Amino acid sequence: MSKEISNKVSGEIQYKLLAETLIESKAKRVFYIFKPREVVVDENYKLGLTLTNEGDTVFDGGKIEVQLSYMIGEKELQLNLKQSIPIIASEQSKNIYFQTQKAETSGKAILRIMNIIPKNEKVKIECYNISRENLLDRQNDNVLTFSIASREEIYQRYSVLVALFFSIIAMVLSIINVIASIITLLT
Repeated sequence: MSKEISNKVSGEIQYKLLAETLIESKAKRVFYIFKPREVVVDENYKLGLTLTNEGDTVFDGGKIEVQLSYMIGEKELQLNLKQSIPIIASEQSKNIYFQTQKAETSGKAILRIMNIIPKNEKVKIECYNISRENLLDRQNDNVLTFSIASREEIYQRYSVLVALFFSIIAMVLSIINVIASIITLLT
């Protein structure tokens, strides 16, 4: 999912950044073959953002503050993360990573962009998504999200794929056997 972050000064957009979640799973292999792409409970993952400058001016860099939250039982765990943003030329993208995280529970994780502070701190940044809803409005649930899966969920998913694969092979072999029987009867 992606969001647009804009800077408006006197009604004119100076910076137009598009933010997309960037997840890099550090999970161990499943069945010694498959490496999960999704975030796995009790495994480390790198969380980041791909920031794309869609504006006409160079973004001079600065800092970004985000809040990562997910539910553990009935309690919401919130982590505040900060990272510097490099200079981003027009029509260019940069990946920024926060520290490596460990997923505590399965479900939906929420990443809220709380603040962007440009190097020129006199300029105010307002965060918007593509539909122009304000991301800094705490009542708004329109945020960047990603899923966290348990090992059991991943085992079930891959088990279904393996069973489907072998069912298709069995079906193809049965069809070949029927065709061979028909050919034998005709000759």
